[in-house]
Amino acid sequence: HFVLMEATVDNQTPKASIAFQLVAADQSVEDTFQEIQLIGEQVPSIGEGSISIDHNSGAVDNYRVTANGTPLADVEIRAFVKSDYDAGRKSNRYVVGQTRTLTNGRWATVIRLDPAAYTLEFSKTGAFQTATADITVTGIMSVMSFEAMSFGSVEMQPEPSLPAPASAPEAVVMSVNPENTVYVDHNFEQKDNMRLVSGGQPIKGADIRIYRKTDYDLGRLDEKYVVQRTASRADGRWAKPLQIATGEKCVVHFSKKGAFKSHIKVIKV
Repeated sequence: HFVLMEATVDNQTPKASIAFQLVAADQSVEDTFQEIQLIGEQVPSIGEGSISIDHNSGAVDNYRVTANGTPLADVEIRAFVKSDYDAGRKSNRYVVGQTRTLTNGRWATVIRLDPAAYTLEFSKTGAFQTATADITVTGIMSVMSFEAMSFGSVEMQPEPSLPAPASAPEAVVMSVNPENTVYVDHNFEQKDNMRLVSGGQPIKGADIRIYRKTDYDLGRLDEKYVVQRTASRADGRWAKPLQIATGEKCVVHFSKKGAFKSHIKVIKV
C-alpha cells in the first residue's frame, strides 16, 4: 500500500493539488495528555499570528483533502515550525496551529501563523499514511513547496515553490461540522473569550477540561466524566480546539496547581 501526494504547478495559475490514496495500515502516532500538559512550557510563542492559512491558501481548494476524488472528513491537520519538524520534534508540545477537515474535505477553521517556515502534517487514524507539505509564511504572502517523499515504490520529486497570496484573515470564532459537533477553544463565541490571563499576563500549562453540566453538578469530576481536555500554551490560548456535540450544556474547568484556584465557565454549544 502507498499514499501518493500529487503537486501540479501551472505557471499561469499557481496551484498545488493534494490527493491521498487510501490504505489499510494505520500510520498515525498518538500523543499522550502528559505531552499536551507540557505545551505551556515548551511551545514557541508563535501560532496566533496575522496570516490565515486554510484549504484555500494559494488557490481555491489548494489544501482540500480528498482520496480518489472523495473528500475526507476528520483529517487532523497540524502545523509545526519546519526546523522543529525536520529535527523530529513532532509531539503536541511543538504544534503551533491545528484544525480538522469537515465532511467536504475543507478545513474546519483557519490556522493563524506568524511569518516563518512551517510544515503542515495531515493524518487520520486507519485511513492513510501521514503526509506533509511545507509552507513559508511572510507578512504579505505564503510560498508553498513539497518535499520529495517516498511511499513504497512511489516517489514524488519536489516542484519549484511559487509565491501565492495567503487567504485573508477570517473572523471565525467557532466552526460547526455536519456531524453536529462544535470546535470549542479560547475563541469560543468571541476572540480570546476563554484565553487564560492573570493581571494581564498569560497563564501557561493550565489544565482545561470540559464536563457535561449534569455530571459536574452531581460532583462527577473523575477522569471518566471528562468529555475533552487540553492545556494552555505560553500565550494563554488553548493548545488545540475541542470537539463537542451540539446541544450540550457544558462546564469548562480551568486549573493549575500552585498558580490559581479552579475556575469554571458554563457554555452552551
